[in-house]
Amino acid sequence: MTVASAVYQRTGTYSESLDNIPDSTGTNTSTHSSFATTTAALGPLTTPAVTKTASFTVTMSGGAATIDLTSLSGTQGTVSGSALKVQMMVIQGKSGNGAAVTVAKGASNGYTGFGSAFSVTIPSAGAECVLYGNNAFGSVDSTHKTLDVSGTGTDALNCTVWFG
Repeated sequence: MTVASAVYQRTGTYSESLDNIPDSTGTNTSTHSSFATTTAALGPLTTPAVTKTASFTVTMSGGAATIDLTSLSGTQGTVSGSALKVQMMVIQGKSGNGAAVTVAKGASNGYTGFGSAFSVTIPSAGAECVLYGNNAFGSVDSTHKTLDVSGTGTDALNCTVWFG
């Protein structure tokens, strides 16, 4: 597998109606950017590099599952992030989930690249967490490779991981 390009964009803008303020321009709104736009257009020749990607669904059995960053399902087969850093990971609650789902550093061979006590709860279907490290997350290896997923029954997550 060869990654041609991977683009991540984040922006947040909202408008609000202004109460009790005379409208001299014909509009009575104010527009705000809640944070600056972040764009990362990455590929095998950029810094940081993205050389492998995987998009997959994790479905729990009995309210539990494990994500092994050395053995993910990709478009062209199994993708291993071994000896690479996670550059970005998106975790999204799948439509139909009945409860919150938690992703945490694995109990066995836990991936510590997001922090030694990493844990994030995806509160509902459609909610998501984006972890973008800009080359700051740790490398994946045989003793730092798993994330544990816990929740209810057979709830599921849609995930995307970029490695480089």
